[in-house]
Amino acid sequence: MAKITIKEIAEKAGVSIGTVDRVLHERGKVSTENEEKVKAVCKEYGYSSNIVGRAMAMQKKETIVAVAVNARSCNRFSELVHEGIEKCAEEIKDYNIHFEYFDLLENSLSEQVEILEKIESRDVSGLIIKPIDSPIIKYKLNRLVEKKQLPIVTCTSDIEGVERLSYVGQDHVRLGRLMANTLCMIAKEPMKILIVVGPLTGNARRKKLNGFLEYMEQSKREHEVLDICEVPFDDELAFKETLAALKKYPEANAFYMHSPNLLSCIKAKEEYGKFDGTAFTFGHQDYCAEYILNHQMDFAIYEDPVSHGYEAANVMFEYLLYHEKPKGGEKISEGKIVFEENCML
Repeated sequence: MAKITIKEIAEKAGVSIGTVDRVLHERGKVSTENEEKVKAVCKEYGYSSNIVGRAMAMQKKETIVAVAVNARSCNRFSELVHEGIEKCAEEIKDYNIHFEYFDLLENSLSEQVEILEKIESRDVSGLIIKPIDSPIIKYKLNRLVEKKQLPIVTCTSDIEGVERLSYVGQDHVRLGRLMANTLCMIAKEPMKILIVVGPLTGNARRKKLNGFLEYMEQSKREHEVLDICEVPFDDELAFKETLAALKKYPEANAFYMHSPNLLSCIKAKEEYGKFDGTAFTFGHQDYCAEYILNHQMDFAIYEDPVSHGYEAANVMFEYLLYHEKPKGGEKISEGKIVFEENCML
């Protein structure tokens, strides 16, 4: 969140916005009393004349930040990311910053390349993106940095080798390891693990899976990964392929689900009707709690997509106004293990 707005400086000093402008730019007549009030508020909140100057300039000219993340309609997780961005947008609306959405509907490589080409041709001041981990996307993003000096914030999923401003999201490898650790604590051996996952072009899904598999190998617990079934971004196909995988491996007693089409995977499990083991996923409380309470899954690792969207927008705002980068270049939120007893806390 912004440290303080021009409007708030005026309110705290008990003067008009125009008076703040005249004091900080030393133009026009202002009473000594009002000048001292404005300067006292600025000093208290660390507001320099340079920062105020940038803020004034932003208010006079619309600043556009491009947002290329999954469309709200993709799933509840995506909707919550949008809610986070919109929450921050409302808080900083006085700065005349607007977020223009380039929705990822298919989450395909060709779609994201086309969107980045559109953004390159537009007059935008920043980019928030959920990138596909691909050499062509890496090239396109670095081209935006080099050609347009465009600050880039990656949101919920990261990409290596890009000169981004920041990554906002989870430590996905750590979450995958946490998932495996939890499974090992509650599941019976030998564990026969069936994995159903969305397209692994997504860095987040791939890193979670790698963390999960890494921990399982290191645990020395008796287990077997029966299959890694990669399902597409299509509800009907995800349902059919998940159901086929369950029928193919009736011996499965641990069911790893991490797909944008999570409900389709759960419906397939219900349709199959013979799975008698531990089912688990990653996701947000909004929907995971319902599945846990309905005994459609046993536990989940909660993520916080609202904070991902909010922090991504706020990091971009603070850079545009204060020229400040987040310490360490990342803003990582923690995951939370949830079972039936604590899923609503």
